[in-house]
Amino acid sequence: TACAAPAAGPRPASPALWKVADSDTTIYLFGTIHLLPPGTKWRSPAFDKAATGADMLVVETVVDEKHPEATIGELFKLATSEGLPPLSARVPTANKAALETAIAKSGIPVQVLDKMETWAAAFLLLSVQFKDLGLDPGSGVETSLKKQFEDGGKPIDQLETNAEQLGFFDKLSEEAQRKFLLGVIEESGELKGQFEGMLSAWKRGDVKSIAQSFNADLDDEAEL
Repeated sequence: TACAAPAAGPRPASPALWKVADSDTTIYLFGTIHLLPPGTKWRSPAFDKAATGADMLVVETVVDEKHPEATIGELFKLATSEGLPPLSARVPTANKAALETAIAKSGIPVQVLDKMETWAAAFLLLSVQFKDLGLDPGSGVETSLKKQFEDGGKPIDQLETNAEQLGFFDKLSEEAQRKFLLGVIEESGELKGQFEGMLSAWKRGDVKSIAQSFNADLDDEAEL
C-alpha cells in the first residue's frame, strides 16, 4: 500500500557567514537583522560552531536593551535645534494623516517631537513601525549573541559608539532627514510584505536577494 509522503518541515535556516583568516587570526563576518519576530529560528550548525569557538564578539554598536537610557541620552544631546517648524509641516500634505497616526500610536507628545530635528523624531517613531511589524527588541541577533558571550565570559566590543552612529543621522541634510521620516511612517501593510521578503532572504543566505531587497528603497537616495 502506498503511503503519503511526510509533510515537508520548515527549511532550516542557513544565513550567510563569511570567513576571513591569515596565519594567526580568524574573523567571521555575519550580517544581522537587529530586531526579529519572537521565536525566529535563524541559527545554523555552521554559525553555532563559529560563535562557540570565537574569543570575542564585535557588534555595530552596543545598546543595552534593558537599560536604553545611555542611548536615549546620546540621542537627546543631538536631537534639538532652535526655530524648527512643527513636525507636521515637514511632510507633504498627503502624508500628514499617516504622521498623526504614528504619533498617536507612539504616545509621545507632539510638542516634544516638534522640538526635535527631523531625523531624531523619525528615530523615536521607529518604535511604532517595529511594533506594527511584530518585532521584539529582545529577539534580535545582537541581543542573543551578547548574552551568549557574556555568559561565556568573553569580551564584547563595538565598531561605533552610540554617539558616532547617531551622529551619522544628525549630519544628514534636511531633505534626507525628511525622506527618512516618510519611510518611518509608511503604511505597515506594505512594510510587512517587504520585511518578510528581506527576512526570508536573510535566513536562507540568499545574498543576491538580500542585496536587491535591502537596497531597493534606497537606489535613488545616495545620501541615505
